[in-house]
Amino acid sequence: MLINKTKVRRIALAFANERATSDSELPDKYVDKDGREWNYKNIKKIPKKQYTQVSPEFFDVIEAKVLNLIKDHINSMPRGGKTIK
Repeated sequence: MLINKTKVRRIALAFANERATSDSELPDKYVDKDGREWNYKNIKKIPKKQYTQVSPEFFDVIEAKVLNLIKDHINSMPRGGKTIK
C-alpha cells in the first residue's frame, strides 16, 4: 500500500463534509422566472449532510492516481542525473 489510509480517509471526509454543508444552505430570498419573490427566511434549514465512511474503491482509485502521477513525473524528467527532482 502506497498511501496512508488513515490520513487519506480523514482528509477525504473533511473535504466531502465541507462541500456538502456549503451547498445545503437555502437563500433568504429567491425570485423565480415569473418574477415571484419567495421568502425562505423562516423555513427550517436543510440539515447538514455528514459523510462517515470511505469505500475501499475510493482508496484504490486514489492509489492508482498517485502511482500515475509519480510515473508521469519520472517520465517527464531528463534521463541523466542521480536525483529525482
